[in-house]
Amino acid sequence: MEQTQVRAHIPIFRSHHHRDPSQNRTVSSASLDSSSVFGRVPCGKGQIHLVPGLVRLEDRTGDRWPPGFFLLHPDSVGIFFQKRAISHSHVYAPSLELGLSGVQKHPLIFNFPFVANLCDSGSIFSSQQLTSRYRETANMAASKDRNSSPTVAIIGAGLTGLLAAQALKNVSIPINASFSPNMFFPLFQLLTIVKNGFQVLIYDSEVHLNSRLRDWTILLHWALPIFSSLLPPSIFANFDSAISNPHLEFDDWAETLPMYNGETGDLIFKSAVPGSRRITRRGLREVLSEGLDIQWGRKVTSLDTESDSEKVKVTLEQEDGVEEEVWADYVLGTDGAGSKVREILFSNQENGEEKAKVKRSGFMIGTCIVDYQDDGEMVQKVLKKHPVTSLVMSRGAVGGFGVQYTTSSPSYPSSDLKHTIFWTKIWKGSLSSTPNLPRKGPAAVRYLKQSWQGLSPDFQVLLDSTPEDETHTKAFIDEMGTWIAQPFDNRNGRVTLAGDAGHPMLILRGQGFQHAVTDVHNYVQALLAIRDSGADRKEVFENYDRDMIERGSKAALQALEEAELAMDATSVEKMLMVRKGHGRSV
Repeated sequence: MEQTQVRAHIPIFRSHHHRDPSQNRTVSSASLDSSSVFGRVPCGKGQIHLVPGLVRLEDRTGDRWPPGFFLLHPDSVGIFFQKRAISHSHVYAPSLELGLSGVQKHPLIFNFPFVANLCDSGSIFSSQQLTSRYRETANMAASKDRNSSPTVAIIGAGLTGLLAAQALKNVSIPINASFSPNMFFPLFQLLTIVKNGFQVLIYDSEVHLNSRLRDWTILLHWALPIFSSLLPPSIFANFDSAISNPHLEFDDWAETLPMYNGETGDLIFKSAVPGSRRITRRGLREVLSEGLDIQWGRKVTSLDTESDSEKVKVTLEQEDGVEEEVWADYVLGTDGAGSKVREILFSNQENGEEKAKVKRSGFMIGTCIVDYQDDGEMVQKVLKKHPVTSLVMSRGAVGGFGVQYTTSSPSYPSSDLKHTIFWTKIWKGSLSSTPNLPRKGPAAVRYLKQSWQGLSPDFQVLLDSTPEDETHTKAFIDEMGTWIAQPFDNRNGRVTLAGDAGHPMLILRGQGFQHAVTDVHNYVQALLAIRDSGADRKEVFENYDRDMIERGSKAALQALEEAELAMDATSVEKMLMVRKGHGRSV
């Protein structure tokens, strides 16, 4: 017997039905026709057609199976069949949400075992039976959720940590219950999907969400489908607010990353990044933090995995020096390139502290976020090169110009846009060789402007017109760090890393956040395999760590090589960016 699963949201509407004895079928008085079909969802070897109040199953040749339809309305749930043998054992019509007083809404899945030649006539059972069973099942699920859900402590509320917290909250717990409404249906199974499959604790050393003044843009491209799948719809619905220019019409050109010769202004090459969106770190953190109880101002100082063979005691220090201890089943380190969790994981190795340290890359980065005030000409020069971001290569440096933020008038959101611009320069150098280099503020602006000369007029004017005051320009200079991921002791599968804590890399080709998203997806799947399938924790996280280390180390090495090639115009053709674009690095 085959089992077919259909996943779709089915609206409920008020309708009336009557029995037509002459045709041995039940007819709805509502007007239902093919023009009202509003969606099709793949369904095994066929597809489901969704009509208000009607679900009709058809295979791809047009033959109906099972022969008949489901009619749903507020007072009862009717299941009607024409006279014909049924060869499929189960059909699921899930995600029907019932408005039940005092009960949180959860998606439902109906599971009907069909028996050949049994369903000769229609049958109706009262929704009161369904409501009663639903309440029992929902309460049972909630109890299971409270009493047995593993606790995950996330250390670090950057993008990776916030995404992991939302993804873990978005996981579902399936709870089954059964009852028999009447003679036509020997078994009626109700599967309630309850959210919050994992208890999530999240801590960060910063004192609040926007305590860090520095902001930057990130291109989210090949990992965007994975990213969206991890989030609850209510959170992803706000994703546009994190996009640098959400009002842009994203066509093929907007979803391309061009590289210009900074000295001539000529286009060298362009890299297609279909479906990509450039977001700001600050904007996406605001989106991802919604609904999370983040404990700010707490630094992790130790992880005790010896006192209990199954749990981890996490010790955190607050700003005033007061320590607090929490217990968790799992700890995920997402605390950035200088990760304290990574340091702890390497503490039992010889030279572990040194092995865990992020390494200076020998490449400097300087960024100016600029409000050109009312000088629309400067903004248009940036947008003319590219409406999102254009890359620039010049002697001994590579950089970019693009849109950082877009604000609009409430009255005319699309026609009265104000753009804040960023420009970035990357060059070979180190903080150790230039200890007096200004790191931020007006002095950093002056240094960056003076050190990047000889560009084509359209680019040079953007630098020369950058205001040298902190009101209109935020400037930051730093040496980029990297760390080539290597094996560590994950404490029998209880503690691991994700994102920059596991593989900090240079920004060339924009692979860092894509791999962080992949880490989160794999981490959630690992926990689900342990919880739902009883997989061995140690083995599951050995596989997770192996994959994360292999991907991360290769991507980090590729980024270093890419930076070297970008410094010399004669080696441009060797760059992965030129040969393979911005696709997945590993």
